[in-house]
Amino acid sequence: TRYIYGIMAVCLIIASGYVFDFISEKKVLKPILKISEFAGDISLEIYIIHALIIRVIKHYKLFDFEWYLYYIFVFAATILIALTYKKLIKIYKNTGVQKNVQE
Repeated sequence: TRYIYGIMAVCLIIASGYVFDFISEKKVLKPILKISEFAGDISLEIYIIHALIIRVIKHYKLFDFEWYLYYIFVFAATILIALTYKKLIKIYKNTGVQKNVQE
């Protein structure tokens, strides 16, 4: 079954490329493309921060509510921290601090 899932994943990726190419040509569907661009822009940060938040919550046993509140909290915290991180990186790059550090 592992090979079948691998083949299905490759086919799904190729099909997704065609779908997004179709969406990019339609003006009505532009919001879907904007949401996808936004998610893609912070996807690495979301992945890393999500894993970190879950690890911290489990290690310190911080969350003792229902499962759906746990997922809502993790999702919201991940998005907020990822956006904040992305903004801080943009500010850091625009200030020229990295040029001074390299010299």
